[in-house]
Amino acid sequence: MIFFRRFSYLLTFFVLVFFSCTQELPKNETLISGTISGAAGQKLLLEELTINELIVVDSTFVSERDFFSFHFQPEESSFFMIRFEDGNTVKFTLHPGDTLSISAHLSELPDKYLIEGNDDTEILHRYFGQTAIFQHRFDSLREVFYNSIHLDTFQLVKQKIDSSLQQLLNNHKEFTVQSIQQSFGSLAGLLLLNQRFAGQPVILPENHPDLYIRLDSVLSGKYPGNSHVLDHHRRVEELVTKMEIQKANAGRLSPGQIIPDISLPDPLSNKQKLSALKGNPVILYFWVSWSPPCRAVNHQLKMLYEKYHSFGLKIFAISLDHEQRYWSDAIKVDELPWINVSDLRGINSPVKELYNLSGEFPWFFFIDPEGKIISSSAKYSEISVLVTSHFEK
Repeated sequence: MIFFRRFSYLLTFFVLVFFSCTQELPKNETLISGTISGAAGQKLLLEELTINELIVVDSTFVSERDFFSFHFQPEESSFFMIRFEDGNTVKFTLHPGDTLSISAHLSELPDKYLIEGNDDTEILHRYFGQTAIFQHRFDSLREVFYNSIHLDTFQLVKQKIDSSLQQLLNNHKEFTVQSIQQSFGSLAGLLLLNQRFAGQPVILPENHPDLYIRLDSVLSGKYPGNSHVLDHHRRVEELVTKMEIQKANAGRLSPGQIIPDISLPDPLSNKQKLSALKGNPVILYFWVSWSPPCRAVNHQLKMLYEKYHSFGLKIFAISLDHEQRYWSDAIKVDELPWINVSDLRGINSPVKELYNLSGEFPWFFFIDPEGKIISSSAKYSEISVLVTSHFEK
């Protein structure tokens, strides 16, 4: 039965491709057609992902023979998706005059489907197919995590899961970067550049300015006047300006400079001020609850804190989270005994500019009792050596 379904699935797809390619359309009119087995009678929405919103372009119903089609004239090359009644979507790129063929079985969406029509769409199809595999692995690890909370061995299980999650996130990020690099010249690269995985952006502009700048250079020449390309060009200009500001600001956060003061709310909404810790050596620690490396560092910091807290060591931890629940839960689960604060504005927090953060977490400043910067680093090992040296000398 499974073999018959697969054979029928492929046969239908190639028949659609043949007839779509031979059908003559008016200039710039786009045809999207296909079959969705098991979806007869369902309403499909064709939506466009514009710069600022998601708009409904058209709607249709799947026929009794599982066939559907959309005819329209896009104003420019853009990103579209077909939305099903259960919320599943199929994303693709369309250029004026394209003919796109889609074939799928409703029960296998959104992971498995066949689509053909232009190079951009095939790039996206491969990417989303592989990302679905990463997502299944992520969901499995998360399920193991929550099912292990009550176990006596939870901390050991958690460490292993954190390590596996970080490797998974690293692999998906590397896959995304490679997909973008292989698609230079394709509009699909813009969509890949703005993907999210596990609730977070995969590619941060400040961590990969080369990707943003190169894609801007290539697409600006190939798609002049395209709204998506123009918007990306605007973002690149902002990125370049931001990088120049960060470079200029680096001097005020160099060793020997006074650390900028800040006042932020703790989990109970009480304001905590960094300068209130003056007179003590302080680790200023930037982290996010969803980052496995940060969660691993939490446990390492606790050992350092327990060793030197009685000698005056303070830790002022600023979270770049945007969800109160996740931040508070991480503090409770990891049993963090120091000052924890956050404005819950995530990566859009003014904290990033104040402390010239690149988006790499965790990040540390080690501050002397007078409030002067001793050093800063993304590596816990470097900060740990400095703290140990400070107290053991």
